[in-house]
Amino acid sequence: MTDPTNDAVLQAAGARLSVWITRLRRELDQALAAAEEGDDKEAEDFLKILGAVQERLETAFARYITSSEAPGGERLKWLQQVGSGLALVVSYLGLLDHSTQPRKAPLAAAYMRMLDTLTGGERAILLPVRFFNYELIEVHSDKFINLLLEDVDRFDWPILFLRMPAGLLDSPRNHVLVGHELGHAVAAKRREAILRHARIATRARRTGAEVPPAPEPLYGLPETPHQQLLEVSRRLWAELGRPPIEPPPAGGQFTVEHLLFLEHHAEVVQRFQQVVEAWLEEIFADAIGLNLFGPAFLLGSLYVFLPTGEFNRPTDDHPPTGMRILLQMQALKTGSAGDRTAALPQHVASTITAIVTG
Repeated sequence: MTDPTNDAVLQAAGARLSVWITRLRRELDQALAAAEEGDDKEAEDFLKILGAVQERLETAFARYITSSEAPGGERLKWLQQVGSGLALVVSYLGLLDHSTQPRKAPLAAAYMRMLDTLTGGERAILLPVRFFNYELIEVHSDKFINLLLEDVDRFDWPILFLRMPAGLLDSPRNHVLVGHELGHAVAAKRREAILRHARIATRARRTGAEVPPAPEPLYGLPETPHQQLLEVSRRLWAELGRPPIEPPPAGGQFTVEHLLFLEHHAEVVQRFQQVVEAWLEEIFADAIGLNLFGPAFLLGSLYVFLPTGEFNRPTDDHPPTGMRILLQMQALKTGSAGDRTAALPQHVASTITAIVTG
């Protein structure tokens, strides 16, 4: 015996999803036709991925909506999963709303050629924005693995979107900061290589095949200072109002407090490692920009960051801007090309340290 309430809910959800699927299919087809007509290869490749996801969702919807064997509540969950997948397609399709073809803007086209050289063939979709921000948006295969399954490896990953300011804030001097985002693109390419290697390794272990070697790291990570972090954990533990933790006597049992402290300490270590990895990538991205543009990149960093932010305030994601400026100065002085700070205007070279540390 069917439940009229469940049937009504399923019919309403199915009707709504059917309309959404039809409209989204039309939008995807129109966007793909426009990309093909405009010879916008980057947008075309991305739209083909979204189209493949859409096809799977349409197939799943057709199967779920006609199924009558499963309970109504279970079928509703399946339809909700289709809806979640469609929402993902809509959100990513929205990224293309203001995209432009890099090849139509000579300066952007030059940056795309640099990206191609740095990554061995990676391209990016350019997104001009009306606010002052340079940002690389990475779309990796792991976001689509549950929707595309084994088909995920049919496509080239990652998909990159490069945001650049346009309009009144548009300046070639500022745009050299794109070099920093190209550094992030190099790191994004390696992140995708790690994801792909994990999938290949899983399949290899399942079949008994040889596991290929993991991708080489871009740079080394510093050794974790365990003793110093233990002291940090103890201080934070005390700030929470917890009693001091002493090691258990020889042969003694760990108490609940010991276990809670170990969990607290593990979180401190994990956060430290996350901050170190994030900071190192920022410094690596600065190094890429510096190698691409030399002193011009340092000047761009100084002129952009000086009026817009604090030089001595770190975040979990970024080291202090002052530290980044000083590291750039040091790199220019000690690089293999010699002391390139001589190329800087005299007043800039002589006052950077005072500005950063003052």
